[in-house]
Amino acid sequence: MSPLLYTGYSNIYDAERMPWGETVEANGNDYIVRTDLGNQVLAWVSYGGSQAQNQSWCHGFSLGTHERWGYSVYSGRHVARVLADEYRRVNRFEAQPGDIIAWRTSNPNRDHPHTAILKRLVLLPNGWIDFTRSLMDSKNGPDPVQRDEPILTMVRVYGSMIMFYRKLR
Repeated sequence: MSPLLYTGYSNIYDAERMPWGETVEANGNDYIVRTDLGNQVLAWVSYGGSQAQNQSWCHGFSLGTHERWGYSVYSGRHVARVLADEYRRVNRFEAQPGDIIAWRTSNPNRDHPHTAILKRLVLLPNGWIDFTRSLMDSKNGPDPVQRDEPILTMVRVYGSMIMFYRKLR
């Protein structure tokens, strides 16, 4: 992902955005950023002064863009583009700690509503994922980061359609 050009307004897409509505104190701007392949995606940067946990969401945490560049990529086609450009999909038998877990939906416009970082994957004898014993680091919306959280926690919210992605080197 590219760094954010803070000094220029040419990449501001929209201003005064409140990603969680008025229920959470967090305002910011939407910016256009580029993937490593040069494709444009939409990302959000919070204004200073809001609590640290309200300055990013899951994609900013999982992809490392908030820590590195100060932004969170939007869900749907934006995070899908990042995953396609900068990661490769791996099956559950190849998944390793550090891979990205991406939840899927049946609606491509609202796809990948959540991502997390895989910490431990446990497969059952039949090859299915043991969601209770498999662990992740996750940040859901304005909530704080949860470490070593059972994947079942987000399966209850987003369903069990998940894919694993590994960063291209």
